[in-house]
Amino acid sequence: MVQNSRTATRPRAIKPLNAPESVKVQADATGTPEKVSVTLRGLRGRARTPSVLTRQSPQGPWLSVTFIADAWKINDEWWRGRDEEIERMYFDLLLENGRHMTVFHDLIRDVWYRQSS
Repeated sequence: MVQNSRTATRPRAIKPLNAPESVKVQADATGTPEKVSVTLRGLRGRARTPSVLTRQSPQGPWLSVTFIADAWKINDEWWRGRDEEIERMYFDLLLENGRHMTVFHDLIRDVWYRQSS
């Protein structure tokens, strides 16, 4: 058992885990992702091939989606009204650099996010 250090406890800020971050997505007419603009922060610790880094956008390099492993839709909290309702379309993607990425389209606000794993 750990002894009590008798130090005063201090409040700490709560940091959300797995918080989504905004991402740019090029989708086809049906809303299916075709390309994702990945920030260099999103590529940290991953192989950065010269061919990927040459296609820079202001946000980061655009990576083509090679395979959609899964797709699902979530409708929740509809009883709270349009301002607080959750309506999202999720996609589990395989990108051209071989990495998986989960993105979702907020269908109410028409914004794309990357869900970190």
